[in-house]
This record gives sequence, structure tokens and C-alpha cells, in this order.
Amino acid sequence: MEITWDEWAVPTITGDDHEDVVRGMGVAQAQANATAILELYGIARGRAAGLWGADFVAEDSFGAQLGLDVLLEHWVAAQTPEIMRLLEAFATGFTAACEADPELGATRREVLPVSARDVLAHCLRVLMRFAVIDIHSLAFPPEAFRGGSNGWAVSGRRSSTGGAMLMINPHLGWGGFQRWFEARTISPGRDFHGACLLGLPWQNLGYGTRVGWGHTVNAMAAMTVYELTARGDEYRYDGAWVPMETRVHELPVRDGAPVLVTERRSIHGPVVTAPDGAVVAVRIAGMTEQTVATALETWWRMSLAETVEQVIAVQDELPLTTFNLLAADHRGSIGAIYCGTPPKTSVTHDVLRRQRLRGDDPSALWTEVHPASTMPRVVDPAIGWVQNCNETPWFYTSPPLDPSGYPADIAPGLAEVDDMRPVASHALLHAHRGSIG
Repeated sequence: MEITWDEWAVPTITGDDHEDVVRGMGVAQAQANATAILELYGIARGRAAGLWGADFVAEDSFGAQLGLDVLLEHWVAAQTPEIMRLLEAFATGFTAACEADPELGATRREVLPVSARDVLAHCLRVLMRFAVIDIHSLAFPPEAFRGGSNGWAVSGRRSSTGGAMLMINPHLGWGGFQRWFEARTISPGRDFHGACLLGLPWQNLGYGTRVGWGHTVNAMAAMTVYELTARGDEYRYDGAWVPMETRVHELPVRDGAPVLVTERRSIHGPVVTAPDGAVVAVRIAGMTEQTVATALETWWRMSLAETVEQVIAVQDELPLTTFNLLAADHRGSIGAIYCGTPPKTSVTHDVLRRQRLRGDDPSALWTEVHPASTMPRVVDPAIGWVQNCNETPWFYTSPPLDPSGYPADIAPGLAEVDDMRPVASHALLHAHRGSIG
């Protein structure tokens, strides 16, 4: 395995096989960002306050309330032997780099050695954080950072170069789990340049020799919030008082007394206290329910694809959560797909995003999700481009997709586009009457 760094501190990692190059990715991330990544892994273990003090109690409590330790066991069981070998290779490379240089990791070396479980726990927590984005504060405080990502894909026949073009600018906060790490990784049958969120073992967006893709966060209402009528650890459901399932977590705190956090669950899912004081339960498609535990395998297999259709086929088989995917390939083809498995409900998407449902009403409790293969998508539209700025999938291209053939609970309507970014994006693309570029 060989690692070379360019003038922009982007490594090219060349390995004898896939495990070798992923091991090199672990080495490179440790050399560049060991302290930040070890902190993320400590948080993912749910015991960061015990290592570093009271500033981490909120993160540990978040994981305890949502039962992330139990979810992690489902994630571990869902991995194939091949993916587990790759994850162990990444963890081995990361740990070896830190052991070779005692200065790497600085004040966070207590987490060493790291393991494949740490990588999976970190990925689980990152996707859960995306899933609970709650701009209306139905269950959780809104994130302090509110950015927005933008993406374009232009087909070869509309491009000034004759080849397809892909542009993604993900607007994350460049702190904590929202930081990116850029790298090119080369192993037999795979040559991929892109970026991953810090601490993840391979790229989450980028391009190979045949196809590239990128993500924006989509508008899917994966999280349903139920308002409960509660007294103590009981809640009203279907005309009766029902006991919540409870589990007490004792969270150690460095230089302080342990903190007790009671994990409570109703029939709907984890129970939390909303910012306005209401007792609510959250049911999250793809996370707390019918968990999508194969995201890392999805990104790995997408990096081996050769066409837009193959990238989409991987997503249909192994769904991601809460992302749009825009792709372009060597033939000049382009596409976009609304990734995820939203819940099958009896209400509209607008209600799911903006209102709490009644926790005492059995008819409001969903038990199924829409298959990823039925989500809106477009490949090679006549106009020659697709775009997304976090808005509805119906606006991927022009003319807009027709939402009437889809369930009303999966995405916002066209009338709900209230952001100037997608409007400006469409206008800019329409302004190019001929070639774009």
C-alpha cells in the first residue's frame, strides 16, 4: 500500500487489493484527522462523557434515549463478511497509524484501538442525526447549522464538452460529523476519487473511471412524531393506559457523578421530551423501524458500478436514507433518484413534516414502508439536465415530474417549493439554450 499527498493535502492511496487500499484509507485519515475521528468514535460508543467530561453528556444521552446500542447490534448482524473484512482493514490501518506516531490523536487516544464496530456505530449515529433533522421542533431542537446542498448533472448531448458533467456542493457545517475527507483510492478493478464524512471508511460521493454520483439531503418525512398523553411511565393508547418499556442507562462522567438516563419506548418507538415540553414518541423509517443498516455497502458497491442505471440499481436493492442521488456516466447519461423508504401512512407529507400525530389513535400507527424501488427517479430526461437543491423530487428536471402517480406521503408537492435555490437553479439551466458548460 502506498500513500502520496498532493499540494492540497489530498491523498492518493494505491493498494494491492481492496482490503489493502481501505487499510490505507484508515492510515491516511489517522495521519490527517486522528483527534477529530477518535472523538467521533468515542461519541459513537455512547460513553464520551466518561472519557472527557460533562460537555459530552448530551451526546451520550441522545444515544441512550434512542437505544442506539441495540440498533448497532442489528447493524453488525446485517453486514456481509466482505464488508466486515473491509471495515476491520480500515480500523486496523487507523489504529496502526496512531500506534506508529504517539502524537496522533492528542487528547483522544483513550479510544484506541478502534474496531469495525466503532466505524459502524459512527455511521449509524451520523445517519440518525440526518434522520432527526426537525425544522419544526416537533421532537428535537432544530440544528444550529441550517445549510443546503445543490447538485447538477448535464447529459453529454447538452454539455459543451460532449461528455456528461456532474456538480455537487454539499453545504455541511465543517465541524463534528459534518466534516469531509477527500481521497483517491486505487485497487484492482476500482479507481475512485471523492469524499467521505470524517471517520467513514470510503467515499460517500465522487467519481470513478466510468460513473460518478453525489448527494443532497432530501425532503423525505422519515420521522413520524406522535404526541402522547402520558402519566409517569404510562401512555394512553386505544382507550387504555399502557406501560412504557423502560431501561436505565448509567452514563459515567469524568470528574463528576454518573448521569442516569431512562430510555422509554411506546408502541410507536423511542419516547423523548420535545422542546415545548410535550411527551412524544418518534418512529423513524429506515432507522428505528425496518432499519437500513447497509449504507456503507451501498456506497462501496456504487463505487464499483459503471453506469447510472447500475448506481440506481444498487440503491434500489440496498437503500440509503434521506438523500437525493444525482449521477452521470461515461456514456453521457445522467439520472436522479429520491433515496429512502418512507413510511406508508394515511396522511400527506405536509402533515408528517409539520404536525404531530395522535399517539392514542391506533389508525395513525404505520407499520410498513414504501420500497426504495418505487421512489421517484428520472434517467436521461429530454431536456438534458437534472438538478436538486434539497427540494421535492418532482422538480428534478423540466417539465416537472408528475406526482399524481405516487403516494401523497412520500414528498412535498410542487406548491411547497418555498426556497429560491431550486427556482434559481432551474432558471440558470433554462437560460442555456444550447450547450451547457
